[in-house]
Amino acid sequence: MTVVSHSLDLKTIAISNLRDEHDISKFSCGDLDLDKFINKKLKKSHEKNRMRAFCACPRDSNTVYGVYTLSIRSEDAKVLLENEQVPEKHFPAIYLGTLAVARHFQGNGLGKIMLMNALLRSYYVAQNVAVFGVALRSLNERTTKLYQRYGFGLRETCPNPLMVLPVWSLNDLIEKRK
Repeated sequence: MTVVSHSLDLKTIAISNLRDEHDISKFSCGDLDLDKFINKKLKKSHEKNRMRAFCACPRDSNTVYGVYTLSIRSEDAKVLLENEQVPEKHFPAIYLGTLAVARHFQGNGLGKIMLMNALLRSYYVAQNVAVFGVALRSLNERTTKLYQRYGFGLRETCPNPLMVLPVWSLNDLIEKRK
């Protein structure tokens, strides 16, 4: 199936917390598992405080063009590099659980804007809450390369590898852009 990409004026996009008026029931990024989670479980997980969901929409509309989620999780310290070791068996991380752009808006830079928005929010949390960094599981080779460009390092070799951006790298990334 060929997906036609629609042009998108990124200046018209606002990213905000998921609200009742956001219709995500028909959201489709093209990954069946992600779509099923977003369509059926995202709002409930957000409402039950399991994660915070954020939506990218045109400023004058509630049509969702992109979604990402953030939460705090504990990860196994065995995945850290030698110079990153922590004294505990686990380390706290801000977890970027989902980052998805609607199929017909992929390739317009919206995913990068959403990633930077998520990292900026993570930066502000890390200024007030002790975390090791930002962690995520990459969906595929294409997303792995994207996350590596922003400083995330691979911590596993498997189909959906854990990637970590240490807090000092997050600080450098955000403070350079200010």
